[in-house]
Amino acid sequence: MENVSYVALRQPIVFELEGFEVSRSHGYPLFALVLAIYFLVLLGNVVVMGVIAIDKTLHKPMYVMVCNLAACDLLGGTAVMTQLMVIFLMGEKRIPYNSAYAQAICVHTYGAAVQTILSAMAYDRYVAVCEPLRYHAIMTTAHMVFVILLAWAVAIILIAVLFALNVGTPLCGTYIRHVYCSNRSILNLACVPTPINDIYGNLIIILSNRFPQVPMNIKKFCTILIYIVPPLINPIIYGFVTKELRTSIIKLLKTRVAPKL
Repeated sequence: MENVSYVALRQPIVFELEGFEVSRSHGYPLFALVLAIYFLVLLGNVVVMGVIAIDKTLHKPMYVMVCNLAACDLLGGTAVMTQLMVIFLMGEKRIPYNSAYAQAICVHTYGAAVQTILSAMAYDRYVAVCEPLRYHAIMTTAHMVFVILLAWAVAIILIAVLFALNVGTPLCGTYIRHVYCSNRSILNLACVPTPINDIYGNLIIILSNRFPQVPMNIKKFCTILIYIVPPLINPIIYGFVTKELRTSIIKLLKTRVAPKL
């Protein structure tokens, strides 16, 4: 077997993101757009979380899970959109090693937690529909807390294992061909093979090349939609459209906000 030598990078490592290919004149309007979207994400999810926390009539399994989903959306939206704003406003695409891994962990935790929390919400609806007479006996406060903690625990453990498998992997490059940092994009810089992540990486490559005629900026934009669209519309879908929660929001605005104006 042939020995292959390499020279790994030493700390401090600073990565450079590929980002979007936009001029500074286009960067400012894009920054304003992302800032406006991020403000709406913050406003919608914070309002949903605040109303559920304040109104004791909403301390029910479904709404508590919606509150956790809102917190998860804030995690994913903040991890990606703040990076986009820095790129568009300052043109700064460099990111330190620790910040890169922190962003990657937040991004993957968001992706995993969304699935587990939605599964918990589906379980709650299943019990409500299939066992309506026993719903309150099954979904007690203790059981609700257990289900929510289990949802977060599964997501966090999955991501912890994913990153633990790659701790200490030597890196031979700093240029990340992505808009944000992810486990796969960082491992693409590894000096040694990473077979554990090959299946995942190959799937991403296949999906990203399904439409080869699409401009590169459009492809990059599509990869970040999952961190922008759900955090933006989830407060509407699971929050404001729900009559009970909408009523509580209106009541809160009338009793606590309107009198101060």
